[in-house]
Amino acid sequence: MILYFGQADSEQIEAAVRAFEFNRDGSSETIRSGERYCYFERYSEQEQLAEYEPAEREALVALLGATPRSAFCLSSRHGENARLALEVASGLMQRFQPSVLDDDHDGLWLAPVVSACLRASATSDLYDLPRFGALSRGEG
Repeated sequence: MILYFGQADSEQIEAAVRAFEFNRDGSSETIRSGERYCYFERYSEQEQLAEYEPAEREALVALLGATPRSAFCLSSRHGENARLALEVASGLMQRFQPSVLDDDHDGLWLAPVVSACLRASATSDLYDLPRFGALSRGEG
């Protein structure tokens, strides 16, 4: 999944992530909280451009109100690790707006939906977002 930020640069986001245990080892970055962990890596402008067709890029820019200033790939295994990833995404998106989360399943999510998914259940995780988003739109 990819987090896009409309105004915050990469250094601002990485500084905020240091509230967790943030480890950088070469090209691999890990966020830890106790035994839970997820991966968090800068997503270059070249990677962003390669990711989308023009219409998808336009939809992202429309939601952000501008071209993304920074982007990060967020990934984890299912379960408690994915819960941590959802907590990280929600916290960053609330703090640095405008922001959008691309769930890799044709879903672009704004901060209120990501936060609502986090609050919906003590076991909600990053992989619940597409299902939660569909339910919140009355599709499920």
